Order: sequence, then C-alpha cells, then structure tokens
Amino acid sequence: VGFKAVSETVDGSATIDVDPLGLDIRIPPDFVPPAGGLGIRWPDPALEVEKRLHGPKMQAIAAFARANPFDKVIWHPAGAKVGIVATGKAYVDLRQALDLLGIDESSAAALGLALYKVGLIWPLEVKGAVDFATDLDELIFVEEKLGVVEDQFRQALYELPHRPQIVGKRDQAGDVLFPSAGVLDPIQIALKIGERLLRRGADSGVSEAVAALKLGRD
Repeated sequence: VGFKAVSETVDGSATIDVDPLGLDIRIPPDFVPPAGGLGIRWPDPALEVEKRLHGPKMQAIAAFARANPFDKVIWHPAGAKVGIVATGKAYVDLRQALDLLGIDESSAAALGLALYKVGLIWPLEVKGAVDFATDLDELIFVEEKLGVVEDQFRQALYELPHRPQIVGKRDQAGDVLFPSAGVLDPIQIALKIGERLLRRGADSGVSEAVAALKLGRD
C-alpha cells in the first residue's frame, strides 16, 4: 500500500471520517479455498508456496474483485464508440482534462464517449474490463509511467471477435501518445484526447477548446 504526494497538494491536509461498519465486503460465492487455506504454513516448501501463489491465490483475488468491484464504469452512454481508461493520479488529471475540453456526462453521451476508472491495477479484473470494452471501437489509456493497465486490457481483449483499437503509451502508428517519461499534466492530456476525438468527427465544442488550449500553450 502506498500513496503519491504531488507538488500541488503535498502541503494540504484533510480529515476524513470512515465508518468501518459501512463497508459491505462480500465473500466470493464462486471460489472454494484449497485444503489448508491460502496462507503460509510450517513446513512450507518453496515450490508449494509458488504453486499456491500462481494458482489458488490469484484465483481468490479474481473472485474477490468480481464480488467486490474496485473498478467503476463512470460513463457508458448507449452507442458509445470511444472509451477512456485511467487509474490513480492520472484519473484525476484526466477529469480535469475533460473539464478543460468542456466534456461532462451530458456532452460525453453526445460524443459517444465512455469512461472507466480502474481501482485494482494488478491483476486486472477481467470480466468488468471486457464488459466495458465490448462494442467500443477505440480505447484510450491514460497512465503515468508504464502502461500496466493497457497491457492487461490487450491480453484480456485478445480473443474478442471485435477488438477495439487500443492506444495509450503509443498511438496506432507507433508514435508516442502519452509518454512514460516525465509527468502527465491535464493540458497535455486534454490536447491529445481532444485531437483524437476530432479525428473521429466528434465536436460539440471540442475544436474550440483544443484551439484555446493550444493558443494558451503557445
């Protein structure tokens, strides 16, 4: 478990009250632990530990994530053809980028734009990912550093008869889209997403927002 402190908020603070009894943790109905359970025990040969880790422990994580979803479909209007997937700080920057483009839930519906927030970065909860991506033509991944979520989506969607085009760290031509080096900022994200939406013929004020952002950067 960790957290990331960024310059914009590192000197800020907040008090948050959390009700431990408010959690509704569900026991997965589709997973049966192996004999002896999932934890280490004595004696516990290294090979048995490895087998348990890559076998029933991973199955248990997948079952728990299905029963207690960490990932959320934020928007998925009928007929959506473009989906954006983000996680962590990149999701916060993405929402600011969408604000800069003038895109809210209503305009996203007009643009055919869906939005998915990944809470469990690894291992990816596959069923939710596939359900979100089904019938989309394009998936745009906004991630800081490596494309961990993007790579897992590629694997999860590989067998689909209709696979959406996936872009993130690189675009469909192999050029850098959202770089792994340095820091992503909302304006950079807004320009990249706005330009991709405009290539698909979408507008609803996006072209004016992109032009204004480019002018401000210059």
